[in-house]
Amino acid sequence: MTLIKVISMIELEVRIPDSPGALIKLIEPISENSGNIHGIVHSHKDSINGNIPVLIRFEFLTEEKKANLEKIKKRLQNLNFQIMKITDTPAAHHMTVILSGHVFRQDFEETVRRINNIGVKVRDVEAKITTPDDISNVRINIEIPDEIDDIVVFKGLEAICEEKKLMMLREEIF
Repeated sequence: MTLIKVISMIELEVRIPDSPGALIKLIEPISENSGNIHGIVHSHKDSINGNIPVLIRFEFLTEEKKANLEKIKKRLQNLNFQIMKITDTPAAHHMTVILSGHVFRQDFEETVRRINNIGVKVRDVEAKITTPDDISNVRINIEIPDEIDDIVVFKGLEAICEEKKLMMLREEIF
């Protein structure tokens, strides 16, 4: 079995006609040029002059990223799709942890800063709290660049939890 390494993640913001088949026409050049689509968000209610905004996120599984991205851009321009923005980010994966204890008494903003200083990004937070004196449970979704080992992230989180006397529930590493 061959291991395929994700080279980069692309976020493409584009405006397409609000007509049947337009979304398919947007997707085709991406898949034809080694793009693996992760998600699409589009909104008919945000239509401007008959065009709707679309955010499409895809990864490249090839070293030919630059050439393939140019082919995609050219094809979209030929279709008269308005490219608003293209963002190229390093490939990443997500991890969810739950911190339990007096999370907010321990300066939660500083906790988030320290987590981000590990080299990851806190992407989403959900908290369950009844009163400030009660123990709270905080679910944190963390985005980890693929070049950072999950073990490094866990060790950093464990150090923060030990110092702040928090308990962490986490995914199991194999």
